[in-house]
Amino acid sequence: MRRGEASFAQSPGWRYCCEQAAYVLRHYWPDALSISQHEADKRFAAEECAMYLTGTWSIQTLLTIAPQRRLGIFPYPNRAGDARLIYEPNITFMIGARSQERALVEEMLAALASDPELAERVFQFTQTDSMLKGIEPGTLQILRDDIDGCRAESDMLDVTIGNSQLVWQYQYNCAERTLAWLKGQGTLEEALAYADEHHAESGAVAH
Repeated sequence: MRRGEASFAQSPGWRYCCEQAAYVLRHYWPDALSISQHEADKRFAAEECAMYLTGTWSIQTLLTIAPQRRLGIFPYPNRAGDARLIYEPNITFMIGARSQERALVEEMLAALASDPELAERVFQFTQTDSMLKGIEPGTLQILRDDIDGCRAESDMLDVTIGNSQLVWQYQYNCAERTLAWLKGQGTLEEALAYADEHHAESGAVAH
């Protein structure tokens, strides 16, 4: 894309992706673009829909509202039939370059990266999995078979691959244009053209 050999406007795959977003909205609640994630979780828990687009971050809310519900998770189907679950690290820690408490921060980070009991408490509370080696997942039990099945079949995709290639602000700006189209403001062609015209902003700039 940065070399001008590919573009959003000329990509059948990306156009199809946008069209699928429009398809979902046509078959979703009329106010889907104005409600919060929590409201969507509440409606799903109340069986106001058979399925909805979300991720494991909704599990804690769903199990609090409707602990009796049976849930499953699967990737949104693609044209090739080989769609994969997307996963990403949930929490990232960094040290300030000018931190006056560097030794203390490093000690805290070391504890987070090595204390199995602490890791267990964190991912039980957040309903996520730990990325520390040697720790057996004790969370997301209601989805465990689905997740482990995808992992065993290598049907999982690390979303950080895309985030490392396209900086977040560029993704956000492109998403805003696509959302405007989904709301009936402007055309898909304009949204795709924006992504192409600003492609120089997609990579990190060295300082």
